[in-house]
Amino acid sequence: MPAVLILLLVAFWREAIDIALVLIFVGYALAILLLMRPGADALRLAPFEGAVPAYRAIIFTAAALCLSAAVDTFVFFDFTWAHGEHALTVISVGNLAALVILGTAAAAASRSRAPAERRRRRRGRRRAKTRRRSLPSTR
Repeated sequence: MPAVLILLLVAFWREAIDIALVLIFVGYALAILLLMRPGADALRLAPFEGAVPAYRAIIFTAAALCLSAAVDTFVFFDFTWAHGEHALTVISVGNLAALVILGTAAAAASRSRAPAERRRRRRGRRRAKTRRRSLPSTR
């Protein structure tokens, strides 16, 4: 739906694209925050020990969307008032901050593996060790 809206704005009203992008980012961030209002309990299908890290990752994602909205707003006003003098710096710093936020979210989410997946990894490591022991030595 947002992609269709942006395509229509590109075709018919280019000046409103910046405002539409900010509203889309803020709308998605608010939707995420409203869905996560009950806390980690909102993630009913996540394993118990993985719910909190996944919850944190989702909250970090909402923060990244808010940051993107703020950067787009500042760039819009910079082009309106200062003809884009500060846009390059703001976009660079904003992208760097978004990378840090999303990297933190990914790190938090990577800690939230399902118990079955952990068991499979441990079994795979044990099998690899057993295979190494059973291979004849080349010395």
